[in-house]
Amino acid sequence: MLRCCLFFSFFAENAERLQIDEKTDIYSYGVVLMELINGKHALNEEFGEGKNIVDWVDSKIKTED
Repeated sequence: MLRCCLFFSFFAENAERLQIDEKTDIYSYGVVLMELINGKHALNEEFGEGKNIVDWVDSKIKTED
């Protein structure tokens, strides 16, 4: 079930590209790692409207600088 949800959240983020290649595999692996490290789902209401875990982690990194 979790893999199914991860796939659909990743697919929703990249639906306009519709290209599955090595780069998308690496991106999805990174998303899964961020989910495991933070304990949050890729698409979470706490990130804000239209935001995902990638945006959230990016904003956290930028605020630390």
